[in-house]
Amino acid sequence: MATTIAPSIVTDAEKVEFKTTDQSMWSTGQAFTINESWTLFEEGFSDSFSEFDDDLTVSASASVSLVFSVEADAGSISLKYPVDVSFQMPNVVAAGQQFTVQSINNGLDGSATHFDAKFPEFKVDLNVIFTADFSLNFDSDLFGSDSVGYDYDNTIKLISLHSGDRKTIVDGFDVFLPKAYDPSLTTEQSGSGPLAGVTLDVTTPDIATVDVDVLAVIEDIVGPEFPSLSGSFLDGDISYNLLTAELDAGLAITQQFQFLPTEIDVTLTAPWGESVTIPVGQSATFNVPYYWDKETTLTASYSLQGNLVNQTGFIGTATLNLTALGGNVDLFDYGPFGPLYTDDIPVYNSGAIYIYNPGGPGGFAFEGFNTPTHNLRIEYGSGTLVGPGDFGLDGAGFTANDAALIQATLNAIATAAGDTGTNAYIVGGSGSADAEDGKLNVQIVDSGAASGFLGYGFDAGFIWAGGDGASLTGNNESRLLAAAPKRGGTASLTAGGNELMVAGQTGQVVFNISTGFNGMIAGLQAGDVINITGVQAVDVYLEGSTLVFMESPFERYEVAVSGDLENLYFRFTNDGWDGTSLTFVGPPPTPGTEADDTITGSSGSETLNGGAGDDSIVGGGGTDTIDLGSGADTLGGYWGDMNGDIVSGFTSEDRIDITGSLIGRSNFDVALGTGTATLTAAGTSIQLNGDFTGGDFMVITRGTGADAHTTVTFENYLPDLREGVSVDPAQINGVNNEAFLTGDGFVHFTVDFRSAASGYANSLGTYHVAADGTISDVQILFDNTRDTTSGSVDLGVLANNARIGFFLIQDGYGRYGSLPNDLSFRAPAGDAAADLDAGLPPTLTSASLGALTTVPIFHSFSTLNPDDAIQVLSGVSPGGQQLLIGFEDLVSSIGDNDFQDVVISVRVDTDNMFLVV
Repeated sequence: MATTIAPSIVTDAEKVEFKTTDQSMWSTGQAFTINESWTLFEEGFSDSFSEFDDDLTVSASASVSLVFSVEADAGSISLKYPVDVSFQMPNVVAAGQQFTVQSINNGLDGSATHFDAKFPEFKVDLNVIFTADFSLNFDSDLFGSDSVGYDYDNTIKLISLHSGDRKTIVDGFDVFLPKAYDPSLTTEQSGSGPLAGVTLDVTTPDIATVDVDVLAVIEDIVGPEFPSLSGSFLDGDISYNLLTAELDAGLAITQQFQFLPTEIDVTLTAPWGESVTIPVGQSATFNVPYYWDKETTLTASYSLQGNLVNQTGFIGTATLNLTALGGNVDLFDYGPFGPLYTDDIPVYNSGAIYIYNPGGPGGFAFEGFNTPTHNLRIEYGSGTLVGPGDFGLDGAGFTANDAALIQATLNAIATAAGDTGTNAYIVGGSGSADAEDGKLNVQIVDSGAASGFLGYGFDAGFIWAGGDGASLTGNNESRLLAAAPKRGGTASLTAGGNELMVAGQTGQVVFNISTGFNGMIAGLQAGDVINITGVQAVDVYLEGSTLVFMESPFERYEVAVSGDLENLYFRFTNDGWDGTSLTFVGPPPTPGTEADDTITGSSGSETLNGGAGDDSIVGGGGTDTIDLGSGADTLGGYWGDMNGDIVSGFTSEDRIDITGSLIGRSNFDVALGTGTATLTAAGTSIQLNGDFTGGDFMVITRGTGADAHTTVTFENYLPDLREGVSVDPAQINGVNNEAFLTGDGFVHFTVDFRSAASGYANSLGTYHVAADGTISDVQILFDNTRDTTSGSVDLGVLANNARIGFFLIQDGYGRYGSLPNDLSFRAPAGDAAADLDAGLPPTLTSASLGALTTVPIFHSFSTLNPDDAIQVLSGVSPGGQQLLIGFEDLVSSIGDNDFQDVVISVRVDTDNMFLVV
């Protein structure tokens, strides 16, 4: 049995995983070094006192500072940034065919994103600089005199270590600098667009901790020459402690990395050498060479542009407990004295001291990123046909129905003849004669306007007519002639003997036979023609599946036919002695009425009238003459079926809805005449009659696969807007092309600021309206339109059937300033999300500021404005690729209605799409 694949749009999804390993976290090239020192704290005191009528005098002063110094090489960073992308493309292409691949950015896979950092290589010194001066004198007539003094000035190295080292200086003083640490719990994803930023915040545990008697450390380091700071006199009757110093300290390292991607490019390379580089979200068009007979595998190679902002710093705390001069005098039960001075000094407690890398041209670069690739496979041709003798036939260009019809025909031949065989013949083979049953030699004519003769030795011939006029003539021994012209195209088959002649399911076929023909004509449909020479018929009629030509009551000629005979009619004309011609037509379409009608034509040429309602009209194949009539009408069908059609009464209320094709605006050629516009794409042209002087055609490509369609409308230009000059009320149309602002899950939208002329510092924002009417994703596009001269904002990809709405806050910047990114529209007198279908003005709410009700807010959807007032008008830009929208910032009932207070434009990324079914 035959295997056939109908050409259609398919989606190939792929996770593209960008990776960089051990990339410099600071800059390109060689890592720079850090060589800095910080005085973490410095504290001192000085005091003196006397007791016992000045017999005991004491003076003491000291200063202590803690200095941290670091030398470091830049560390490295590893980032895994997996992005989901997809491609819309045909599943089948053929030699000589043009096809389009639409790339789509589906966003970051946040669940698989991973940031990792290798800690920089550090050399760390922590030093105490200690200076002290103490004196104590005791002079008594009764007890004698004595004194003690001490001076000290030195730098004491507490720590000196490298990354990865661990040292215990004294009990309780442990220092460790890690070389790497695990940031997996602190990776955050941010941003609402498909290219989301990724932030990594990491703080190590304390790398240095201490709870130690500083003086004991000094004593251990200085040795025996370090004088004792405590002692006693007079056989222990007087004891003293000059100074104690207890240090509690900790030091940690903190880092923050923020990766800000800007664009993903994809390079698509065809196996015949053609290569196109585009940003993901745009489309690329390829032309299959006429000689190509292999599968089409496109290689997709990706590159990622972006920037990394990096800051690294130190977080620490330290407390020094100082106690100066305490003691005890046992004489006369005087008891303890002092301490003269005691305090817990918070010597250091700070946030991060950041070393900052702002990125930019001198910042992070991606020489470390890999370049992911994967393949997009598209089949060549539309399947395999298996005929008598088990021969294989490439069905390139035939649709599924055509291929199935030809397959059934070949099987019928084999079955009727009782033929079997095992030989397979290559298409377009040598043509050597072969008299054995069940074997066929095959020839294909695949040029759009070629005339071919089925040479002797060839049993079967096929035409794929890429354009009009292709023809094929059989020989006396040929057994099968078949044709499958494209939609809107024609082909002709001329019998050379008694062949089975088969018509495809698209386009029209002319069959040329003579009275000696004893074969069969199969696959008849409206638009096909049978020309027979040697017969001058008086009457022609069908008897079952036999077409009867009557020349007289006693003379008749019969031809076996098949096809949609129950729904076919024919017109015949006699050409004298040259023969008879039959043109097959479908049932005449029912004319339109005053109601909303659905009118469907056949594949032949005919006249259709819409009437007064909002009609849906499908002309079918052939060259049709269509009068839309009044109302908002839709002309639908396949693009090829519209070739040569003439459509009258086309206005800005009407539209063309093309089934199965995605044709961007840049691929339509528009030729204007007097009262006419001819649209041409992919070799198909349609003439529209009407007034096309005040605007341009817009194109909307939406959907995939079976839901793919292209809508063409004529939109008026934006009126000439001037400050203080009211627009003609007849031109105040709101957003006249809502379908252009509707998403399908793939189309990417961008807003451009055009101009603003207003006494108010207005704020302009946008939101999404889901298919169920819920309003979400509220954001401000331009804070202050008076202070904005240009700019573009990426609105991303909308969900299927979601719409874009715009709103203007009158004097929003003057009243609120720059609003935070925590806005939502809530239902009036409630906390539920606002709903467009409710038709009530919603309340703009900020999660941090509350309800924002000080000034009026106007919406592009009139049902959300007070009294359903229209506060915007719209029009197409020249060239048809952007929708312009102008706002009025005063209530329309009292404003100047000049609609030029803010003007923006909206564009999409599908203008270059080109996929024709």
